[in-house]
Amino acid sequence: MSEEQVRTIIGRAVIDADYREIFFNDPDTALAGYELTAEEAQSLKDIKREAFDEVAAELEERISRAGFSPMSLDPQVYPKVELPVGITDTRLLGRLFNR
Repeated sequence: MSEEQVRTIIGRAVIDADYREIFFNDPDTALAGYELTAEEAQSLKDIKREAFDEVAAELEERISRAGFSPMSLDPQVYPKVELPVGITDTRLLGRLFNR
């Protein structure tokens, strides 16, 4: 998987509640515009909401400890957001794709 694309998509879904709803309810729309292979797109579509919510909560906690709230990032100002903390934790990312 393209690590940059995955970081962007997951990061956006963590901090942008509207995008997160689209990601889980209409994934084709959520993934439109990203350069993903069919296999990459399917892997993202296969993420279970429960697993995502667990990982997102952990990432939000790490971000908060770093000194700012992820919800304060305006997706209009930061359209290509990458999580500054935690996203490089491959075990954490693996939890999204291995359930």
